[in-house]
Amino acid sequence: MPFQHIDQMSEWLVGSGIVLLELDGPQGSVRLGDDGTKPVAAPAETIVTAPGCGVFLHHHPLSTAASNGPVAAGDVIGLLQIGVLLIPVLAPCAGQIAGHFMAHGEMVDFGTKLICLHPSNTRAVP
Repeated sequence: MPFQHIDQMSEWLVGSGIVLLELDGPQGSVRLGDDGTKPVAAPAETIVTAPGCGVFLHHHPLSTAASNGPVAAGDVIGLLQIGVLLIPVLAPCAGQIAGHFMAHGEMVDFGTKLICLHPSNTRAVP
């Protein structure tokens, strides 16, 4: 997860009266909920953003189709083309690609939302 100190935030949430805390960052989002018993980190969708400026590609120029299936953390899920250089866009977590925000071949800036991932698992915060 791109957020640091989730365990500490979960402990602070207990007894604070806050029922739901949702945080969004450049590499994803997380929801912390307090049902009165134990804090649970249930990641919502993860948004993958552009690591720089360039042309976003859903797939390699020599390939014909983008992968829309399940992905593992670290899988290449797109490419950012800067001149002749192709920079991989990596999945920050395991999950299912839910959709693309940008069309194949579209110019993007740093931090532009590219891909929506639905994480494949959630974990209870100890």
